Amino acid sequence: MLRSATICIMLLAASAMGWERLTDVPYHVDVDFGTHLIWGDTLLWGVFPSTGSPDATYLGSYHPGFDEDSAWDTLRISGVPLGRTGIAFQWVERPVVWAMGKDNPGISRLYQYDVRTGVTTQETLNSRFMLDIGAAITFVPNEGYHPYYWPTAGALYFLPGDGKTFWRRWVTAKDMPDPLIYGYEYPGDEVTIVDPTPTFRWTPSATTQYRLQVATDLNFTNNVIDTVVPTSECQSTVEMDSGTYYWRVATWVQGSGGGDSTWAFINLPLCTYVHPSYNRLDSLDVNARSGAKLAYFIDTCDYEHQAVLAIYGGTSRCFAEYDIEQNSWTRLHNVPKDMDNSASLTTDAAVGGKERIYTAFDDDVENGCPHYYTVPPTDAWRSLDDDDTSDIYNTHFPDDINAGSSMALGAIDMMYLTTGNVRRFYGVSVSRFPGGQQSRVVLGGKARARGVTVSDGIEVEYQLPAAAHVRASLHDALGRRVGTLDAGVQSAGLHRLGWNRNNGGSKLAAGAYFVSLDLGAARSKLKAVIR
Repeated sequence: MLRSATICIMLLAASAMGWERLTDVPYHVDVDFGTHLIWGDTLLWGVFPSTGSPDATYLGSYHPGFDEDSAWDTLRISGVPLGRTGIAFQWVERPVVWAMGKDNPGISRLYQYDVRTGVTTQETLNSRFMLDIGAAITFVPNEGYHPYYWPTAGALYFLPGDGKTFWRRWVTAKDMPDPLIYGYEYPGDEVTIVDPTPTFRWTPSATTQYRLQVATDLNFTNNVIDTVVPTSECQSTVEMDSGTYYWRVATWVQGSGGGDSTWAFINLPLCTYVHPSYNRLDSLDVNARSGAKLAYFIDTCDYEHQAVLAIYGGTSRCFAEYDIEQNSWTRLHNVPKDMDNSASLTTDAAVGGKERIYTAFDDDVENGCPHYYTVPPTDAWRSLDDDDTSDIYNTHFPDDINAGSSMALGAIDMMYLTTGNVRRFYGVSVSRFPGGQQSRVVLGGKARARGVTVSDGIEVEYQLPAAAHVRASLHDALGRRVGTLDAGVQSAGLHRLGWNRNNGGSKLAAGAYFVSLDLGAARSKLKAVIR
């Protein structure tokens, strides 16, 4: 089982430093074609297909700041060196590492490593798509996630490769909502889920038999599930199509005095909306080709604007943004170099930065360095080069960039790099470059904030340990955004913000609401109720 560090702090010198060689990737791992890195949960994660002894594919985690002997942990996820690999990290609801690859028989697989439990599971992708040249993956969080009203942690986005197709797979939350808070009935009335085999739960009673019915009509004449179970919980054994369903539960009532025994329904029918777990989305304009990569991006000027970025097209050097809300691609300024399987794309969205987007390409050691993108209206790529000619203080790559190269941005403005040369592994601080800031680790952290009851609206009180840009959004019980606030940069100390009207100017109605709060150094989601 890979270890998960709860807190890991590494202090960096304030002065500029060049690439520093860190602890090599473990001896049994090949840094070769198919290696990918990503940051998550205070650790750097990597997928390493290895042709060593034995052949295998490993998932590795690197612990910054630990002693040299314990810096890397690895876990074998496949007994063969996978091809067409990729890696993504989920930080909403629970920390999960997602890896994909194609094995020798040609089966495309998606692996899921639960950091909390240490359990690895897998599923095949062949029924939807096959992984091929240019395959890529990224995770996009559900900013409005709620365990009861919106039990979807986020979505995985795929470029299967060798074509233009683009796919989404919704990620269902694993933890069932606390029945002491939300009640036993789940899924609740008018709740949307993306799990085709959901688990139904209801209030337990003294009976030893329950009858669960799930139908496509309120009269329960078209049942997709009609089963008897001994407990107050039942997972569907059949995949439910996209659509609207109604469900109810009965208990077996023994007849008395010679009367007939019968089923007595104990709840009113609950309406549940099921969406497909996989969706084919708007396609690319040209084929993905070798070196294609995906990354998650969130616009800090428009806090709710989430997007997927892609580099693709090989020698066409394409760079584009996928607008999640509009389901459409927009071409941006082409990347500065041709792409092959050594290309990298990384952003600081998962560590909370200032819209930083970085790439790395196959280049020679004398001139090669990362590139960064400046968002529109500038819309341009620039070299991440401090023009320092010293061998110690510069950002030129420490080795040639070859197959097996991967670059990922982590917390506290550290960039990590495998160059594809043996097992060498490097790090450099990029805090002095445009957009640099003290990055945050948002994974699993909780802001110092609380809801405050007011008579005609919702207020939130929060404590800032240092100056930060504060933003907030308000969602109703169905997850719809009904209010937004940008408080700007606020000084350290105690602050409040709130709403008494929605975006349309109407007074907030009674009911449950959820506040998504960005405090600059952390994020928090709070529940509030207007009575």
